[in-house]
Amino acid sequence: MARLSEDSWRAYERYRSELLGAPNIRGQHAGTCYPADRDGVLRMVSEHFERGVGAPPSIAKGDGNRGPLPGLVVPHLDFRVGGHVYSHGYRELLAFGPAELYVILGVGHRCPAELSVSRKGYETILGEVPCDRRLVEDLAGRVNFPIDVEPLSHHDEHSIEFAVIYLQAMAAMFPQFGGFSIVPVLCGGMHAEIMRGSPEGSSFGEFAAALGAAIGASGRRTCVLGSIDGSHVGPRFDHPFEVDADVRRRIERMDRAAFAAAEEGDPEAFFRVFLETYNAQGFDGVGVLYIMLHLFHRSAAFELLHYDQWYERRDRSLVTLASGAFRPVG
Repeated sequence: MARLSEDSWRAYERYRSELLGAPNIRGQHAGTCYPADRDGVLRMVSEHFERGVGAPPSIAKGDGNRGPLPGLVVPHLDFRVGGHVYSHGYRELLAFGPAELYVILGVGHRCPAELSVSRKGYETILGEVPCDRRLVEDLAGRVNFPIDVEPLSHHDEHSIEFAVIYLQAMAAMFPQFGGFSIVPVLCGGMHAEIMRGSPEGSSFGEFAAALGAAIGASGRRTCVLGSIDGSHVGPRFDHPFEVDADVRRRIERMDRAAFAAAEEGDPEAFFRVFLETYNAQGFDGVGVLYIMLHLFHRSAAFELLHYDQWYERRDRSLVTLASGAFRPVG
């Protein structure tokens, strides 16, 4: 393996130091996955709503007087191919009302740690959003493992960035949804637990309990947002086969079985869905949904709002995506 030159190493160290020292994480996907200007983003979101739920955000908003939605599940697939699915989840968010705090449970695509919490806010073309560092500190004191690990994994992570952009767009359209803070969390896929066939003793359950306690102690109106996609199948994801109509049907059955288990409210039953295949289908929301099901056990019930598949004909691969909501029980 070739070694970096001294100049290259110094450049890398400067880059790393700048990222770690910056007060916010900066969005990286403006001009590619979404427009590079405020008005363009708002037009994009309006188009998502009209294509997805069949109405502009102003009509889809509802009365917004029921308090914040406890939990929201939305995709993080590229807006250009999956944007219409986002609208089904965010319509539910608008119908309930604004939160003061959004705990964003994203998928750590390049994060080697199973759980990583950032103390930084976000900066995008729509402005800055602060991190609720007080909640992060409280959360860190309630678990028996470090959570402020792998901070560089949060940079260029679209599963958090896309959620922030959408929340900022909601605030730009409806001022009462502004003034919020976030806690960015990157979650793994429970691969070790799936391989051994049991979630017993997992850090995910401990984290969910700690998060619930920290949210309760904060007294803030909070929504927990799960930014996930579903299955990833085909040559693009190193499977030795191309996706055809039969594979698409089988993957949909598997995905819907997972979401049906989530609707039952049992995190262990949800986990068991993936044991038969060892999650060979690459469903990337296992850890996020497991945490949310623990967190909302008996307090909020999940409902799948919309399911879809993005099929890429160029390499006959498939990514599935969905929106869902955790609504209060009773």
